[in-house]
Amino acid sequence: MRGYIDTGLMEMFSMPLHEDAKLRRKAGLPEQDAQYVVSLYNSVVAHLAAVASSRSLMDLSWPLMEFGVAQRENELPKPNWNLPKALRLLNDRILGLRLPDVPHVHQDCDWKVVCESLHNYVLDLLPGREVDKAPLISRVQWLLDRSRRSFQNTCYLNYDTPGCEPTARHIPWLSIIEACITHMVTVMSAEDDNYADDDPVTIYYFKSEFDSFISPQEWKHARTTTREDTFTHPNSLNQSVLETVQQRQTQLAETHSTDDVVHEGSFPKIVLEDEPPSVVAAKDTAEYLKIRLHAEKQETQRYEDLLSSWLSDGSPQIDLNTSMESIDEGTPLTVHIPQWHDGKATIPAVDESAVRRDETRGASGGGGEETLSERLAKLKQQIATERRAEELEELRLAQLLGL
Repeated sequence: MRGYIDTGLMEMFSMPLHEDAKLRRKAGLPEQDAQYVVSLYNSVVAHLAAVASSRSLMDLSWPLMEFGVAQRENELPKPNWNLPKALRLLNDRILGLRLPDVPHVHQDCDWKVVCESLHNYVLDLLPGREVDKAPLISRVQWLLDRSRRSFQNTCYLNYDTPGCEPTARHIPWLSIIEACITHMVTVMSAEDDNYADDDPVTIYYFKSEFDSFISPQEWKHARTTTREDTFTHPNSLNQSVLETVQQRQTQLAETHSTDDVVHEGSFPKIVLEDEPPSVVAAKDTAEYLKIRLHAEKQETQRYEDLLSSWLSDGSPQIDLNTSMESIDEGTPLTVHIPQWHDGKATIPAVDESAVRRDETRGASGGGGEETLSERLAKLKQQIATERRAEELEELRLAQLLGL
């Protein structure tokens, strides 16, 4: 029975469904409406049940009693395989694979509301204990979490907007419905194995009846809608992402406008309830590194501007108290810049007595004060160090954003 069901679902359900999904994905459209997908699946199940229990099978008188010898029992059907009771039981078991209607949700419905509806839908899917449905519940929850993380990463990495929440139009309906189908077929197969012991259930059918499946009108309408939306509403899924980003940016702007005091270096910290601590920590670190990197770039630019003004101005007015602690307040700085006349450089005269006094004071002070050239060398070294730190910060940020 498992092979019969798998073959029918592959040819009549999975192939047309994935062809439609490929067209919608290429056109930037959201996934097909779950109601249409369930309608197609239930029609396929009903067709397989009708073929397996066809009344045409009752007209066959096979196998003949003469062929029912012991050595060939496993090669021939059982004598009662096409009795009305057996075919009716087979029809009921296959029809038990049908899915109930998916709860209708609006495309802009809140994500958490949709997740709760899906959780209740999965619980009502099959009778039995909730612990028996744990694999399916876990699978559906994983699919929802993956879709949510993918949406949030798209908003954060492409639009630099954290904390975006998807809507109902981003639900992975195709994957969720396929997970439900796989679970139901697996449960049915396990029950058949336990019921029939070592003798698997075999289904006999006419190939012509098997190939006579006709898609329901709902699915034909869904395919027509896909072709129309491809031309009339292309990239509607990407547009919905952009709308969500704009709404989130408006919320963040309103939140920031209500803050009376903004501390330097602070940034909004948005913690999602369902995110693991490692993901939250990685995002916090990435935000911190971005702010640090911006601050380091500003500091490096300030040093470069300072050095340029120092080397270009004849009488520089420089306040180094905030950037170079090695230069004391009140220390006179004298910079001699070459003067150009008629294409030749001339250096202004230097007060040799003042230079000797500086050298004598430096020698007698045991290296207490630094010369201007030493200060410039230290400044250049500090700028090189800042640039190296900036490169390391960028590499670290790239690694975190690549998680």
